[in-house]
Amino acid sequence: MAMNATAKLENGTATTATITLTSLATATTGNAREGNFIDFGATRDASWLVTLKTKPAAAPTAQKTLDVYISLASGTATALGGWPGGATGADAAFVGPSGNIPNAVAQMVYVGSFVACATAVSQIQNVGVVSPTLRYGTPVVVNNMDQALSSTAGDHVLTLTPIDEGANTA
Repeated sequence: MAMNATAKLENGTATTATITLTSLATATTGNAREGNFIDFGATRDASWLVTLKTKPAAAPTAQKTLDVYISLASGTATALGGWPGGATGADAAFVGPSGNIPNAVAQMVYVGSFVACATAVSQIQNVGVVSPTLRYGTPVVVNNMDQALSSTAGDHVLTLTPIDEGANTA
């Protein structure tokens, strides 16, 4: 006899990352931004959905991206003296330890890309799922669109939502 199975998938309380994306220029001029570190907790959910809401200042070319990374650490920047890729755990411009953003983010966990539509309106996308293996993480966003982001703070929100992956039930 066949049994129907359903997967329990519930989202927990979302965490909004503190990261200033206003007027972030395109990466052709070497622009990226990191946010304040996030405490995923000593006991943490295994998976977190990462959602980005943003608005370009002008219509970008379709399919251009904002790339999202997480630099993970077992302690805060103060305790460790730094994060992978040269992140600091504080909301600031990000250049990496040698000014080479591609080399710096290669040391982080790639979460996913926000793929732009060719329009200068507010857009929201689920960019990926991250499984934090360490307690703390700092998000890094690299602007690979061919346009800067809008100068209005409320146009940009990076949210991490824990996913409760409970047991299957019959």
